[in-house]
Amino acid sequence: MSPLPSAEQVFAGLNEAILIVDSNNEIARVNPSAEALLGTSAKHLEGQPVQQEISFGSKRLDDSLADLDASLVARSVPLHRHDRHLGAVDYAIQSFPNDPAWRIISLNPLRQIGENSGGEIGDPAKFSVQAPDVLSHEIKNPLAAIKGAAQLLDRQIGDEQKPLIQMIMTEVGRVVELLDRMQTLTSKQPAKVEAANIHMLIDQAKLSIETAQDREAGIEIEFDPSLPQVLIDPDAMMQVLSNLLANAVDATSATDQPEILIRTRYSFGAALSTQSNDASVRL
Repeated sequence: MSPLPSAEQVFAGLNEAILIVDSNNEIARVNPSAEALLGTSAKHLEGQPVQQEISFGSKRLDDSLADLDASLVARSVPLHRHDRHLGAVDYAIQSFPNDPAWRIISLNPLRQIGENSGGEIGDPAKFSVQAPDVLSHEIKNPLAAIKGAAQLLDRQIGDEQKPLIQMIMTEVGRVVELLDRMQTLTSKQPAKVEAANIHMLIDQAKLSIETAQDREAGIEIEFDPSLPQVLIDPDAMMQVLSNLLANAVDATSATDQPEILIRTRYSFGAALSTQSNDASVRL
């Protein structure tokens, strides 16, 4: 039998974010789950006033952080750090029984949106555990700079290079859209369905993939011009097409003359056929 884990190992292995607060209302210890939830390291949290690091947007809950006698549990409440929303959590605070000068704060992130189970404030349906806002912010900043630089270049280059600049701006917009979707993965958002030309999306995906290659990708297209617009989520379909084409390019990377055929046509019902020719991938 393996030895009993130490208290330190148990503390570090807890899924809940744990903050230990001293009598000066300063954070004395945090576990790795707290670092992950708050988006910063223990080095930046320990020694800081707890009310400066977290808040709930509720006077009663915020006041409990400074109350040495506080013993409180709140369900499905919004957690904030430096005016940044971190999602909904179950919150608990209590003093150590053998030393009331110390308090322990537990923050349990909610993974799914549920019905209100007696929380202190707000409608929990308004809050969801999202991809960290700080990550999205840090990625969007350089993307905005890339888009701005592309717009400046667009005014200075000839017509021959303008399609490449337009592709840069389109792809930047698509990445921003993907980041926004990542932040709402746990919410039940309906697809943004609209009429779209599937051939324009295929052309865009083809250009994006070919531009990223340092060799001939061998992508050919056979479009059925009679196809009408289709009701789809254009951004989601663009991601699907890009992934399919990227996989096809990878699958033919070892061939001397790769052939990737994209064909559209109307077909009543559905059929699937496979070929054993390694040099050919048909979509």
